[in-house]
This record gives sequence, C-alpha cells and structure tokens, in this order.
Amino acid sequence: MHSPVIDLDLSACTGRVLVAADVHGSFSVLDRELEHIGYAEDRDVVILIGDLIDRGHESIRCLEWIDRPGRYALRGNHESDLEGVCDGRISKEDHVEDGGAWFHRLDDMQRSRCRTALTALPIAARVLTPRRRRVGLIHADLAGSNFWQFCSHLRYGDYRSEKIAMNGRSRFNAMRQGRGIPNISDVDHMFFGHSPVPDPVTVGNCSWIDTGLPHSGQVSLVDVDAWIDSR
Repeated sequence: MHSPVIDLDLSACTGRVLVAADVHGSFSVLDRELEHIGYAEDRDVVILIGDLIDRGHESIRCLEWIDRPGRYALRGNHESDLEGVCDGRISKEDHVEDGGAWFHRLDDMQRSRCRTALTALPIAARVLTPRRRRVGLIHADLAGSNFWQFCSHLRYGDYRSEKIAMNGRSRFNAMRQGRGIPNISDVDHMFFGHSPVPDPVTVGNCSWIDTGLPHSGQVSLVDVDAWIDSR
C-alpha cells in the first residue's frame, strides 16, 4: 500500500525545488515554462501538487513526464475522480463533462495503467529544501492549522481529511473574503493549488499557485526557497 504522505529530504539538492499546481493535461505549457526558467533536469526537482490530468489534451504526456527521477506529483480531486469513475462512484458522463474524455478513449490496458499510476500518488508532501526550509504541499486545503497533525490523519486513512485535502476551499474562501487565516504550524511555508488565482498569492505562510490552466494558458512554476526569501 502506498503512503498518502511523502517525506522528501531535498536538502542535498544542488539546484532548485520547483512547485506547480493544476497543470490539467497542458504539458506543452509546463514544458515551455520549464525551458523559460532554465530547468536543469540533473539538478532541479519539480513537484506538481495535484490535478495533472483532464481538461487539456496532454494528460498522458503529463503522466509520462513525472515518471522520472527528480519529478514528483501529488493527488488532486481530478485524480481522485478518475478512481471514482473506475469504481463506479462517478458516471462516465460526469467525468467527460469535467474534462475526462481522454481517459475513455484509451484501451483497457492503458486505463488500468493510468489508474494504477494515479492512485499510487501521495496526497501530501513534507519537504526539506536546499536552504533547510520545512515546506508543506497539498492540493486543496487542510483542516486545522497543524500540518503534521493533518498528515497523521491522512496516514490513518481518515476519509474526511482526504476530502478536505483534495477538494477543500475553506481557507482559500476565508482569505478571499478578507477574514484572517492562521499560519500553518510545523512548516515554514505551505503551498496549495485547486483554487484558481490570476497570479500566485500569499497570506501569512500560505501560498496559492493555481493560475487557471488550461483556460489561462499560464502555469506558475515557483522556486520554493526564492519565493520564501521574497516574502
């Protein structure tokens, strides 16, 4: 059984730790941005924080790309929905309407491989960066304000915590409404996707970096240590 939480000690990384969210099958946009920022495959580490698939036309290319050393991905609501389609909890029609038509064009073996790859993805990551920052990554949200405690709930298979991690927006909505949100403890900084913003936004030690692919045509690749330095 794959762990829902991955611990990544990247303190020995000689390059950058780069994070992006919600690529949504738009591999060419991601690839173009990686080239633009001078991505070095032998030094940099890239972590995609959920929703690699659906809506765009290159979901398979996204899955193929992450299957290499130095590249990681987390599970988002679209990866969870694909599993729901395979289990019969979500109809094919609803899945197609939400951008999943690519999956239903595959043959049985290809669908099985995709499902296996996506259900193996962790839900959250705890990262130690080259500058020894403790960083938390999750697709959507977390309950409470202690990341370690929330990860413990995920490790125990708590269904409510999984739903919040992949679908929640309470913290984001509070931020957008101008209500105060507490800092997340047990990390120096926390990165989320799932909730589209025109440009990455930070409040306290929380940042949202989903810039609305494929509709926006833009993906934000964030250099984690440089981002924290600039706050």
